[in-house]
Amino acid sequence: MGSRDPRRSRTSNGQAEQLSASTPPAGSGATSSGGGAGSRSGDATDTRLTGRLPDDEAFEAEYPGADRLSAQLARSLERLGGAVEARVATVWRRHGLSHAGGNALAVIEGAGRPMTPGEIGAEMHITSGSITSLIDTLERRNLVQRASHSVDRRKILVSVTSGGAELLDAALPEILLVVRRMFDGLTDAERARLLDLARRAYDSVDAADLSDVPTGQRLRPAPPPA
Repeated sequence: MGSRDPRRSRTSNGQAEQLSASTPPAGSGATSSGGGAGSRSGDATDTRLTGRLPDDEAFEAEYPGADRLSAQLARSLERLGGAVEARVATVWRRHGLSHAGGNALAVIEGAGRPMTPGEIGAEMHITSGSITSLIDTLERRNLVQRASHSVDRRKILVSVTSGGAELLDAALPEILLVVRRMFDGLTDAERARLLDLARRAYDSVDAADLSDVPTGQRLRPAPPPA
């Protein structure tokens, strides 16, 4: 699934943002039981997404300056993203592409114009070497084609071929139906609220200045008495 705004393109993943955590155990379900109103740390018993963490006081004593709720949120988003990515990647594989290859193809088509490799890489948040390898693979399969820029001959433009468009016509509808099924457990209002929070969370992460974050320390708790 691609990383462009779904309001402007046909990419299949929104801001999936390349999370690579492992998926929750099979059969674990899609929702948690939720914490009580006003609870600072959320549901302390459901560890399917966050793993097991000490309670607030113990966590912040062990990791001075850290925040348990933020740690839970980061871990939950990693695992949720990993679960979604794994299921979408299965569809791409059925169509003979890696998830990244499908993303690249969808990003190019979604732009509505030929793109430079640098533009594609920027949309997907991957390095120039990785995007070159992806384009090579797609070109070998005749899904994209390279051409020199009409004005600046130093630039290479990549466009989707008719074969690439046909593959997207087959894969994207299937992916979107899979995505719908994954979120059937949420109401329309819950999905809209979650999407709004996801956008705000992404903006917060993207705007965070990490240049002066201290190295921090861990104060291991004393082992329990024998």
